[in-house]
Amino acid sequence: MDLATSQFRFGLLSLVHCSTLFLMHGQKKHFFEDKPLGFSCYSALISAGLSLCLILFSSFLEKQVSFSFSLIASDVLLVSLLDAAYAYVWFVGPIFLYAIIKKRGLKGLFTSVQKEES
Repeated sequence: MDLATSQFRFGLLSLVHCSTLFLMHGQKKHFFEDKPLGFSCYSALISAGLSLCLILFSSFLEKQVSFSFSLIASDVLLVSLLDAAYAYVWFVGPIFLYAIIKKRGLKGLFTSVQKEES
């Protein structure tokens, strides 16, 4: 990703990802893998950590970043919540869909919709 963009110096994104893994990996034990909400919250935590580390490292190594409430609110909080919603819809949703199809069958999935409409 560093070679594809000219926005950051070479190795900055690798440093950010490694430092986020170092800081957040211990928090994995607090989130259950079989719980959909826990998976989404862990995704939000990782996203917030990546955003914070990128802001901090880019301010130290690249350019001065003016810290403001709008920067933290948009890049850390809002984007993390959107990442959590994305993780819930696209990673947990297919698991629920698979469980429904396994329980009812593929034809049972479509016939139950038709019975509710009529």
